[in-house]
Amino acid sequence: MRYAQGLKFVFSADDLNMDDSLTYIIDDKKAEMNLNQISGLLSWFPLKENMGINKFNVKESEIINHISTDNYNKLIEFESRRCWDMFNNGVQLVNHLKGYKKIPISLFISSGRKLLRKIHEINYETLQSRPVITKSEKSILTFKTITMYLFGLNLAKKKTYLE
Repeated sequence: MRYAQGLKFVFSADDLNMDDSLTYIIDDKKAEMNLNQISGLLSWFPLKENMGINKFNVKESEIINHISTDNYNKLIEFESRRCWDMFNNGVQLVNHLKGYKKIPISLFISSGRKLLRKIHEINYETLQSRPVITKSEKSILTFKTITMYLFGLNLAKKKTYLE
């Protein structure tokens, strides 16, 4: 999205409890965002200072042409830290879920963190190299998660960046 372009998105959910009404809420929304709590329509026209590329002075042409700069790497580090925080917020969801439903969310968090560590290891040079999680790494993450679940251990916990 570019500055002065808007974003519109409609959230959709099914409410299995017909005795109450469904309400859409975003806890951490920007002041210039508007969310219709009944229809789920999110409208956002970001301010220039909220646009990550502008904040870090990264040109779209640099990204298109795979020109990695210090500013680009700082942008990716910033976004990686934001993503890590989002994974930490997702830990609450895992702890609220019952039974085996915890497993896929926990795997999403652990594999996401693994990928962020790999991005850090290449010094945020994601235009030059694309880190991936290998099949064997996925298998190990899955094995660990299922084992922890079977032993009744905590599947997800908040961690400091790159811990």
